[in-house]
Amino acid sequence: MTEVYNTSISNAVTKTVMELFDAMLSLDVAPADEVTDKALDGSRIVGAVHYTGQIVGVVSVHVGKAFARKIAGAMLGVAREDALDDAAIKDVIGEITNMISGNLSTELVNSGQGCAISAPAITSGPDFDIDPLDVDLTKHLVFKHEESNMVVQLCLKEESVGEEFLIKSDGLTPEAIMEKVNSVDVATTIINSVIDVFYTMLSMEVERLEELPAGFRAQQHIVGSVSFAGDLDGLFNLQVNEDFAQVMTASMLGMEIEEIEGDEEVHDVLREMSNIIGGTLKSSFVDVGLTCQLTIPSITIGKDFRIESLKINKMEQFVFKYEDWLIIVEAGIKKDEIATEEKTQRAEAVPDEQGPKAPE
Repeated sequence: MTEVYNTSISNAVTKTVMELFDAMLSLDVAPADEVTDKALDGSRIVGAVHYTGQIVGVVSVHVGKAFARKIAGAMLGVAREDALDDAAIKDVIGEITNMISGNLSTELVNSGQGCAISAPAITSGPDFDIDPLDVDLTKHLVFKHEESNMVVQLCLKEESVGEEFLIKSDGLTPEAIMEKVNSVDVATTIINSVIDVFYTMLSMEVERLEELPAGFRAQQHIVGSVSFAGDLDGLFNLQVNEDFAQVMTASMLGMEIEEIEGDEEVHDVLREMSNIIGGTLKSSFVDVGLTCQLTIPSITIGKDFRIESLKINKMEQFVFKYEDWLIIVEAGIKKDEIATEEKTQRAEAVPDEQGPKAPE
């Protein structure tokens, strides 16, 4: 990406944020040069929308928990912000992320850069870090409201793909798409894929557990995530403890643990594993006639956080064991509302002065 192109993307996002805060939230916000809000180092919420197509990557919105609550109260017209539960706050941050990302997607499509976007995912908690993608454009746009900051992170790059990537429903009705989605046995596909991939790639025979062992408590762990875009929205997470991730990396690369040079090698292995297993699920939907694309895998590291998709009513959890280590897989496919071709190429513009609707 050229510097001029990078600047135009940054300007488009800044314009959307300024209009959004003015028209929807009635909150004064201004661009800032640096982050001064210490809340962004503590309990926070990150909304993320992933791009696939001729532009790939992610646009994410980072806010501290207190500022997220204020934003949600302003959007929903709630005078007592403390009356809002976490679900309502996450819905609002997800919707804001969707608007910012969707407007940028529309700008890109109008300029000839075809792309599709995933449903917004939310990462929340007091202890986590997100490993940024290694892409052409990585920028942090900081916005200030009183003593609070909101950070919009852009991690995007151009991809050499043809028009065949375009995600279309090919005239299928929502009912027909639903029938095809329901014809896929998601649980069996994931279970078989996890067992097969760990055996063929890592020479590890894993066993399925019915549930997490009693007294399970997460330690420092790593999650590889991929999102689905196309005829359906979905999210796939692969979670392992940090020490097991190093064992996996050593096995895949044919080396000893002490030979691993840094975190990036470990993260690359988790990206690859989540991409392959998520890709198997994607292929199952493609095989029944649905169009579906995977986004670039993302990596999150920490002790206390949760990744979820706001478009999915229930994330199914699958637990596996290898020796003394656990492998936790979560997957969800939205089945109550199906994406359309228009959704993939256009996003909801910033609403007019009539105000937003509250999340359902």
